[in-house]
Amino acid sequence: PARAMAAGSGAALRWAVDVGSWHPGEREWQLLLGLLPQAECDAVARFVFKDDQKRALASRLLQRAAVARASGEPFSGARIARTKGGKPFHARRAAEGPAPNWNFNASHEGAWVVLAAEPVLLVGVDVSAPQDARRVGRAGAAGAARADHLEDLFRTLEPNLTPAEWASVRAQGTPAAREARFRAHWALKEAFVKARGDGLAFPLAEAEFALEAGGRVGLRVRGEQAPGWDFALEELPGRHWVAVARASPAEAVDALGQFLATFARPALSPADVRTAAAEARGPFERLRVADLLPEGEREAHRAAVRADGAHGG
Repeated sequence: PARAMAAGSGAALRWAVDVGSWHPGEREWQLLLGLLPQAECDAVARFVFKDDQKRALASRLLQRAAVARASGEPFSGARIARTKGGKPFHARRAAEGPAPNWNFNASHEGAWVVLAAEPVLLVGVDVSAPQDARRVGRAGAAGAARADHLEDLFRTLEPNLTPAEWASVRAQGTPAAREARFRAHWALKEAFVKARGDGLAFPLAEAEFALEAGGRVGLRVRGEQAPGWDFALEELPGRHWVAVARASPAEAVDALGQFLATFARPALSPADVRTAAAEARGPFERLRVADLLPEGEREAHRAAVRADGAHGG
Protein backbone atom coordinates (compact mmCIF):
# COMPACT_ATOMS: atom_id res chain seq x y z
CA PRO A 1 0.00 0.00 0.00
CA ALA A 2 1.10 3.57 -0.69
CA ARG A 3 2.56 5.46 2.23
CA ALA A 4 0.80 8.60 3.43
CA MET A 5 2.28 11.89 2.29
CA ALA A 6 3.26 14.12 5.18
CA ALA A 7 2.83 17.86 4.88
CA GLY A 8 5.97 19.56 3.69
CA SER A 9 7.08 23.15 4.08
CA GLY A 10 6.07 24.03 0.51
CA ALA A 11 2.45 22.86 0.31
CA ALA A 12 1.06 26.03 -1.34
CA LEU A 13 3.06 26.89 -4.45
CA ARG A 14 2.94 29.45 -7.26
CA TRP A 15 5.89 28.83 -9.58
CA ALA A 16 6.71 30.18 -13.05
CA VAL A 17 9.66 29.40 -15.34
CA ASP A 18 10.56 31.62 -18.29
CA VAL A 19 11.46 29.10 -20.99
CA GLY A 20 11.55 31.82 -23.64
CA SER A 21 14.96 32.87 -22.35
CA TRP A 22 16.19 29.29 -21.80
CA HIS A 23 18.32 27.87 -24.60
CA PRO A 24 19.61 24.43 -23.54
CA GLY A 25 22.48 22.76 -25.37
CA GLU A 26 22.61 19.06 -26.12
CA ARG A 27 24.47 18.06 -22.93
CA GLU A 28 22.09 19.96 -20.68
CA TRP A 29 19.11 18.57 -22.57
CA GLN A 30 20.23 14.96 -22.21
CA LEU A 31 21.06 15.41 -18.52
CA LEU A 32 17.57 16.77 -17.81
CA LEU A 33 15.84 14.03 -19.78
CA GLY A 34 17.84 11.53 -17.73
CA LEU A 35 16.01 12.71 -14.60
CA LEU A 36 12.64 11.61 -16.00
CA PRO A 37 11.05 8.17 -16.46
CA GLN A 38 11.19 6.88 -20.02
CA ALA A 39 7.46 7.42 -20.56
CA GLU A 40 7.84 11.13 -19.78
CA CYS A 41 10.89 11.41 -22.07
CA ASP A 42 8.82 9.85 -24.84
CA ALA A 43 6.01 12.35 -24.19
CA VAL A 44 8.47 15.24 -24.56
CA ALA A 45 9.89 13.79 -27.78
CA ARG A 46 6.44 13.51 -29.37
CA PHE A 47 6.33 17.27 -29.83
CA VAL A 48 7.60 18.33 -33.26
CA PHE A 49 8.93 21.82 -32.50
CA LYS A 50 11.82 22.42 -30.14
CA ASP A 51 9.97 25.22 -28.32
CA ASP A 52 7.13 22.80 -27.54
CA GLN A 53 9.63 20.21 -26.33
CA LYS A 54 11.21 22.80 -24.03
CA ARG A 55 7.85 23.67 -22.52
CA ALA A 56 6.95 20.00 -22.04
CA LEU A 57 10.29 19.18 -20.41
CA ALA A 58 10.17 22.18 -18.09
CA SER A 59 6.60 21.29 -17.09
CA ARG A 60 7.59 17.78 -16.08
CA LEU A 61 10.60 19.04 -14.12
CA LEU A 62 8.37 21.61 -12.42
CA GLN A 63 5.85 18.94 -11.39
CA ARG A 64 8.51 16.68 -9.91
CA ALA A 65 10.14 19.58 -8.07
CA ALA A 66 6.76 20.47 -6.55
CA VAL A 67 6.12 16.91 -5.39
CA ALA A 68 9.61 16.72 -3.89
CA ARG A 69 9.16 20.06 -2.10
CA ALA A 70 5.75 19.21 -0.65
CA SER A 71 6.24 15.55 0.21
CA GLY A 72 9.98 14.98 0.62
CA GLU A 73 9.74 12.16 -1.94
CA PRO A 74 12.78 11.71 -4.24
CA PHE A 75 12.59 13.81 -7.40
CA SER A 76 12.98 10.94 -9.86
CA GLY A 77 10.95 8.46 -7.81
CA ALA A 78 7.71 10.41 -7.60
CA ARG A 79 4.79 8.65 -9.27
CA ILE A 80 2.70 11.15 -11.20
CA ALA A 81 -0.53 9.79 -12.68
CA ARG A 82 -3.40 11.35 -14.62
CA THR A 83 -7.15 11.26 -14.27
CA LYS A 84 -9.38 10.12 -17.11
CA GLY A 85 -9.75 13.82 -17.95
CA GLY A 86 -5.96 14.28 -18.12
CA LYS A 87 -5.41 16.08 -14.78
CA PRO A 88 -1.97 15.18 -13.32
CA PHE A 89 -1.72 14.20 -9.67
CA HIS A 90 0.73 12.73 -7.18
CA ALA A 91 -0.35 9.08 -6.85
CA ARG A 92 0.24 8.90 -3.12
CA ARG A 93 -2.32 9.42 -0.39
CA ALA A 94 -1.95 12.62 1.61
CA ALA A 95 -1.94 12.61 5.40
CA GLU A 96 -4.11 14.48 7.88
CA GLY A 97 -2.49 17.72 8.91
CA PRO A 98 -1.99 21.10 7.25
CA ALA A 99 -1.92 19.60 3.72
CA PRO A 100 -4.54 16.83 3.73
CA ASN A 101 -5.54 17.25 0.07
CA TRP A 102 -2.29 18.35 -1.53
CA ASN A 103 -2.69 18.63 -5.30
CA PHE A 104 -1.16 20.60 -8.14
CA ASN A 105 -1.76 21.69 -11.69
CA ALA A 106 0.57 22.93 -14.44
CA SER A 107 0.26 24.83 -17.71
CA HIS A 108 2.57 26.00 -20.47
CA GLU A 109 2.18 28.33 -23.42
CA GLY A 110 4.37 30.91 -25.10
CA ALA A 111 7.36 31.87 -22.94
CA TRP A 112 6.07 30.56 -19.60
CA VAL A 113 5.56 27.29 -17.78
CA VAL A 114 3.58 27.63 -14.55
CA LEU A 115 2.51 25.46 -11.62
CA ALA A 116 0.11 26.03 -8.73
CA ALA A 117 -0.32 23.72 -5.73
CA GLU A 118 -2.76 23.81 -2.84
CA PRO A 119 -2.87 21.94 0.49
CA VAL A 120 -6.67 21.74 0.99
CA LEU A 121 -8.66 22.96 -2.02
CA LEU A 122 -8.76 21.74 -5.60
CA VAL A 123 -6.50 23.81 -7.84
CA GLY A 124 -6.26 24.49 -11.56
CA VAL A 125 -3.94 26.84 -13.41
CA ASP A 126 -3.63 28.12 -16.96
CA VAL A 127 -1.30 30.51 -18.75
CA SER A 128 -2.50 32.19 -21.94
CA ALA A 129 0.07 33.75 -24.28
CA PRO A 130 -0.43 36.50 -26.88
CA GLN A 131 -0.54 35.49 -30.52
CA ASP A 132 3.03 36.49 -31.32
CA ALA A 133 4.44 34.44 -28.40
CA ARG A 134 2.34 31.41 -29.33
CA ARG A 135 3.68 31.46 -32.90
CA VAL A 136 7.36 31.41 -31.90
CA GLY A 137 9.03 28.29 -33.27
CA ARG A 138 6.58 27.90 -36.13
CA ALA A 139 6.28 29.27 -39.63
CA GLY A 140 5.28 32.90 -39.61
CA ALA A 141 6.60 33.40 -36.09
CA ALA A 142 7.29 36.61 -34.20
CA GLY A 143 5.93 40.10 -34.66
CA ALA A 144 3.09 41.92 -32.96
CA ALA A 145 -0.38 40.50 -33.41
CA ARG A 146 -2.23 42.53 -36.03
CA ALA A 147 -5.86 43.51 -35.59
CA ASP A 148 -6.99 41.29 -38.50
CA HIS A 149 -5.25 38.25 -36.99
CA LEU A 150 -6.95 39.02 -33.69
CA GLU A 151 -10.37 39.19 -35.34
CA ASP A 152 -9.69 35.85 -37.04
CA LEU A 153 -8.90 34.36 -33.63
CA PHE A 154 -12.05 35.83 -32.11
CA ARG A 155 -14.23 34.43 -34.90
CA THR A 156 -12.70 30.97 -34.48
CA LEU A 157 -13.22 30.92 -30.72
CA GLU A 158 -16.53 32.80 -30.63
CA PRO A 159 -18.62 29.83 -29.33
CA ASN A 160 -16.42 29.51 -26.23
CA LEU A 161 -17.24 32.91 -24.68
CA THR A 162 -20.70 34.16 -23.73
CA PRO A 163 -22.21 37.36 -25.19
CA ALA A 164 -21.45 39.18 -21.91
CA GLU A 165 -17.81 38.04 -22.02
CA TRP A 166 -17.45 39.14 -25.65
CA ALA A 167 -18.96 42.51 -24.71
CA SER A 168 -16.28 42.84 -22.04
CA VAL A 169 -13.58 42.06 -24.61
CA ARG A 170 -14.99 44.39 -27.29
CA ALA A 171 -15.31 47.26 -24.81
CA GLN A 172 -11.52 47.53 -24.58
CA GLY A 173 -10.16 50.48 -26.59
CA THR A 174 -7.22 48.97 -28.50
CA PRO A 175 -6.40 45.62 -30.13
CA ALA A 176 -3.76 44.98 -27.45
CA ALA A 177 -6.27 45.67 -24.68
CA ARG A 178 -8.90 43.50 -26.34
CA GLU A 179 -6.44 40.64 -26.64
CA ALA A 180 -5.38 41.05 -23.00
CA ARG A 181 -9.02 40.89 -21.83
CA PHE A 182 -9.66 37.86 -24.03
CA ARG A 183 -6.55 36.11 -22.67
CA ALA A 184 -7.70 36.77 -19.10
CA HIS A 185 -11.12 35.24 -19.83
CA TRP A 186 -9.57 32.28 -21.62
CA ALA A 187 -7.10 31.55 -18.81
CA LEU A 188 -9.92 31.68 -16.25
CA LYS A 189 -12.03 29.20 -18.21
CA GLU A 190 -9.11 26.82 -18.66
CA ALA A 191 -8.10 27.04 -14.99
CA PHE A 192 -11.71 26.30 -14.01
CA VAL A 193 -12.04 23.14 -16.10
CA LYS A 194 -8.54 22.00 -15.16
CA ALA A 195 -9.37 22.34 -11.46
CA ARG A 196 -12.53 20.29 -12.00
CA GLY A 197 -10.53 17.67 -13.87
CA ASP A 198 -12.70 17.17 -16.95
CA GLY A 199 -10.77 19.62 -19.12
CA LEU A 200 -12.34 20.53 -22.45
CA ALA A 201 -15.10 17.95 -21.97
CA PHE A 202 -16.83 20.82 -20.14
CA PRO A 203 -18.36 23.31 -22.64
CA LEU A 204 -16.42 26.52 -22.00
CA ALA A 205 -19.37 28.80 -22.77
CA GLU A 206 -21.28 27.29 -19.83
CA ALA A 207 -18.86 29.03 -17.45
CA GLU A 208 -19.28 32.82 -17.61
CA PHE A 209 -16.73 35.06 -15.91
CA ALA A 210 -17.07 38.69 -14.89
CA LEU A 211 -13.94 40.72 -14.18
CA GLU A 212 -15.11 43.02 -11.42
CA ALA A 213 -13.72 46.08 -9.68
CA GLY A 214 -10.78 45.54 -7.36
CA GLY A 215 -9.59 42.48 -9.22
CA ARG A 216 -12.50 40.30 -8.10
CA VAL A 217 -13.68 37.57 -10.44
CA GLY A 218 -17.29 36.41 -10.57
CA LEU A 219 -18.47 33.09 -12.01
CA ARG A 220 -21.83 31.82 -13.25
CA VAL A 221 -22.13 28.17 -14.31
CA ARG A 222 -25.04 27.37 -16.62
CA GLY A 223 -26.59 30.68 -15.61
CA GLU A 224 -26.31 30.11 -11.85
CA GLN A 225 -23.95 31.90 -9.46
CA ALA A 226 -21.04 29.70 -8.34
CA PRO A 227 -19.89 31.30 -5.08
CA GLY A 228 -17.80 28.33 -3.96
CA TRP A 229 -15.02 29.14 -6.43
CA ASP A 230 -12.04 31.43 -5.87
CA PHE A 231 -9.98 32.90 -8.73
CA ALA A 232 -6.80 34.92 -9.09
CA LEU A 233 -5.39 36.58 -12.21
CA GLU A 234 -1.82 37.74 -12.76
CA GLU A 235 -0.03 39.19 -15.78
CA LEU A 236 3.43 37.77 -16.41
CA PRO A 237 6.06 39.54 -18.53
CA GLY A 238 5.45 39.39 -22.26
CA ARG A 239 1.67 39.95 -21.98
CA HIS A 240 0.99 36.44 -20.68
CA TRP A 241 -2.02 36.02 -18.39
CA VAL A 242 -2.09 33.31 -15.74
CA ALA A 243 -5.21 32.31 -13.82
CA VAL A 244 -5.56 30.11 -10.74
CA ALA A 245 -8.84 28.46 -9.75
CA ARG A 246 -9.58 26.98 -6.32
CA ALA A 247 -12.65 25.13 -5.03
CA SER A 248 -13.92 22.41 -2.74
CA PRO A 249 -12.87 18.83 -3.60
CA ALA A 250 -16.60 18.20 -4.10
CA GLU A 251 -16.24 20.00 -7.45
CA ALA A 252 -13.80 17.39 -8.79
CA VAL A 253 -14.71 15.25 -11.79
CA ASP A 254 -12.81 12.00 -11.24
CA ALA A 255 -14.35 9.16 -13.23
CA LEU A 256 -11.85 6.54 -12.02
CA GLY A 257 -11.76 7.72 -8.41
CA GLN A 258 -7.97 7.53 -8.20
CA PHE A 259 -7.34 11.27 -7.81
CA LEU A 260 -9.75 11.85 -4.92
CA ALA A 261 -8.47 8.66 -3.28
CA THR A 262 -5.24 10.59 -2.58
CA PHE A 263 -7.16 13.15 -0.47
CA ALA A 264 -7.27 12.62 3.30
CA ARG A 265 -10.19 15.09 3.66
CA PRO A 266 -12.23 15.03 0.44
CA ALA A 267 -15.40 16.11 2.28
CA LEU A 268 -15.05 19.71 3.49
CA SER A 269 -17.71 21.80 5.18
CA PRO A 270 -18.64 25.16 3.65
CA ALA A 271 -16.81 26.80 6.55
CA ASP A 272 -13.67 24.77 5.81
CA VAL A 273 -13.80 25.87 2.17
CA ARG A 274 -14.23 29.53 3.10
CA THR A 275 -11.34 29.36 5.56
CA ALA A 276 -9.02 27.74 3.03
CA ALA A 277 -10.04 30.16 0.26
CA ALA A 278 -9.37 33.12 2.55
CA GLU A 279 -5.70 32.19 2.86
CA ALA A 280 -3.79 34.71 0.77
CA ARG A 281 -1.43 33.54 -1.95
CA GLY A 282 1.43 35.67 -3.20
CA PRO A 283 2.37 36.29 -6.83
CA PHE A 284 4.08 33.63 -8.91
CA GLU A 285 7.68 33.01 -7.91
CA ARG A 286 10.02 33.22 -10.91
CA LEU A 287 12.37 30.23 -11.10
CA ARG A 288 15.08 29.02 -13.45
CA VAL A 289 15.24 25.46 -14.74
CA ALA A 290 18.31 24.97 -12.54
CA ASP A 291 16.23 25.83 -9.46
CA LEU A 292 13.99 22.82 -10.10
CA LEU A 293 16.73 20.21 -9.87
CA PRO A 294 17.59 18.06 -6.85
CA GLU A 295 20.58 19.41 -4.94
CA GLY A 296 22.62 16.36 -5.89
CA GLU A 297 22.17 17.02 -9.62
CA ARG A 298 23.02 20.71 -9.68
CA GLU A 299 26.77 20.44 -10.05
CA ALA A 300 26.38 17.99 -12.94
CA HIS A 301 23.91 20.40 -14.50
CA ARG A 302 26.32 23.33 -14.16
CA ALA A 303 29.04 21.20 -15.78
CA ALA A 304 26.75 20.31 -18.68
CA VAL A 305 25.88 23.97 -19.25
CA ARG A 306 29.59 24.89 -19.20
CA ALA A 307 30.40 22.10 -21.65
CA ASP A 308 27.62 23.20 -23.99
CA GLY A 309 28.99 26.75 -23.87
CA ALA A 310 32.53 25.62 -24.56
CA HIS A 311 31.39 23.65 -27.59
CA GLY A 312 28.89 26.18 -28.88
CA GLY A 313 25.86 24.31 -27.54
